[in-house]
Amino acid sequence: MKIGKIKKDLGIDHVKTRFELRNKWFSSVKNLQNNTLVFINKIDKTNLKKINRHRNLILLLNKKSRKINDSIIQIETKNPKLIFFRIIEKFSKN
Repeated sequence: MKIGKIKKDLGIDHVKTRFELRNKWFSSVKNLQNNTLVFINKIDKTNLKKINRHRNLILLLNKKSRKINDSIIQIETKNPKLIFFRIIEKFSKN
């Protein structure tokens, strides 16, 4: 998956990335993989540890956190889950 299409759709095409998304370009917090799109509704200590063990994520969340490492693009949105599934629906058709 070309990351440029998703970045444009999210309105973050100005953000520089040095990675492409994997063939399986989305993952869940329970089964995180590098170079994927993921959402999280609430950041707790367990989820924070999981997230920071990975690199090159596009993370949809309610509120950005300084505790998340710099290789992860954080996108603040009111409803991360809804945006996540809209993106999957839109780009899985292509």
